[in-house]
Amino acid sequence: MVNLIKEFRNSDEFISKIQVKSGIPLLEDNQYFNNNNLDFNILNQLFKKTAHYWRNIASSPEEIYWSVLTEEHYKGELTTSVKKQFLGTGQAYFNRIKILASKYVHELPLSEQTVLDFGCGVGRLAVHFKSQCKKIHCVDFSSAHLEETRKNLSDSDNGEFELRHINQLKEMGDLPKANLVYSFIVLQHNTPPVISYLIKNLLGCLVPGGLAFLQLPLAGVRYNFNHESYLSSPSAGKNMEMHILPKSNINEVANMSNCKIVESNCIGGSTGYYSEEIVFMRRDRFYEGYLIMGFNDETKSKYGFIDVNEACELFKNRIWLVSHGGVASETLCDVLNIQYPEGNANLSSVSVRAATAHFYSRITQ
Repeated sequence: MVNLIKEFRNSDEFISKIQVKSGIPLLEDNQYFNNNNLDFNILNQLFKKTAHYWRNIASSPEEIYWSVLTEEHYKGELTTSVKKQFLGTGQAYFNRIKILASKYVHELPLSEQTVLDFGCGVGRLAVHFKSQCKKIHCVDFSSAHLEETRKNLSDSDNGEFELRHINQLKEMGDLPKANLVYSFIVLQHNTPPVISYLIKNLLGCLVPGGLAFLQLPLAGVRYNFNHESYLSSPSAGKNMEMHILPKSNINEVANMSNCKIVESNCIGGSTGYYSEEIVFMRRDRFYEGYLIMGFNDETKSKYGFIDVNEACELFKNRIWLVSHGGVASETLCDVLNIQYPEGNANLSSVSVRAATAHFYSRITQ
């Protein structure tokens, strides 16, 4: 039956009578792109070609704000009031991320989290995060956009920020760790193989339990991609481009990156494209399992773990300290910043989420 449907879908009669006359888009070509065997040199060429527009035309004073939001009144040098209105459009994104993050991370307030804004542009979202988080890393391919971000973030003394310019694709591997990563209307301007590479590295930035909020187009009417055709095209990289990455590719990257998709919401998209806001969580947060930390006589300075599924059965949503001697237990309590219970290493009153988050943040400082 499946083969029969495919045969009918590919028939001249169907294409002429259904697709052309009714305008029904065929999206089967958007199911999966096999980019796994592409040499990194090819990825780098794709990156450089796409980055050309953002580092040249989009970086001009005439288009630097318009390149972020393509509305005519954002072209040219903006007045103070128009710039304020432009930056204010990022408030809704900030509010949505904050609300969604609170659903999955209860124990670590935003004020204690490190945030990474990928494709920060001129700082439209970063201006709202800067005063609310511990530190924000603003990352972009364009040095001109980063300089504009610096100006916009410097207007406020509250909060700490750092600017990072990605000159070469390989520098994505040097990004700092973060509790929260986000990227909106950015990844779509890169080719599918590069989008996969960028997502992999962004998810790699997450600390255990960290969240990534990525807006991604999943399908486009009659969209297809061939890296050889793209690299040989004289028009490629000369304008603002729109690309996609199928959901199957995104699931693949998430699994490879030890992350789980915890939420995926439709946010519409531009004409002919379908986009979603996808929330990823680093799996090794232990939010699905349970954790035992302890010492033995030989290695009192190291932390021991047992399988989270085994701990789940044994300790029922509580942390235990397994130790040979009270000194080791008291030391671990000190690391966790929790009170050591005299005569018993069972910390039955300490929730697993609060302690694991605090444990990680303290030992990695």
